[in-house]
Amino acid sequence: MELELDDVALPILRIELDDLKMKSGKPFVAFVEKLPEEQMVDIMRTLPGEFPVSVPGVPDPDEGERKIRKWLAWAPALIQAACYSVRADGTEIRPAFYWGESTPGAVRGSFLSARDRTKLMNGILELSGWAKGAAAPAAFHGGVGGGGDGGAGTLDAGQGERPDPVGGGA
Repeated sequence: MELELDDVALPILRIELDDLKMKSGKPFVAFVEKLPEEQMVDIMRTLPGEFPVSVPGVPDPDEGERKIRKWLAWAPALIQAACYSVRADGTEIRPAFYWGESTPGAVRGSFLSARDRTKLMNGILELSGWAKGAAAPAAFHGGVGGGGDGGAGTLDAGQGERPDPVGGGA
């Protein structure tokens, strides 16, 4: 039996954004593709530091905000690396969104709402093996790994005392 390209389940997701719209009123459509593991680790390591470890039973009103801010801080690098759009004539625009220097045909990343950035990042992280099902800011806890999903190098919150937030070798 000869393998056809159409038989391969490509690691690409079509994502309709909630807030960014076309002039027609239809949702902006972006495609996200799997990033190589090495590129994911490089992006995740761009942010220094860890979240402070919460004390059980003592609520920290700022913890949720810190997690969301860190989650969204990864957005520009991840989205720019993994997202593309397709024009009506079939031309691919890579990247679909840009931060910094303008890219012809791309949309300025600052036009993306936090909800749209999260939707794109969920797709990227899921395709890249960093999240099972819907990702959430809480998936990037103060411990080692990408949320304790059982993949290589992951631990549940509170396990291990390694300084590397993405579970790489020290």
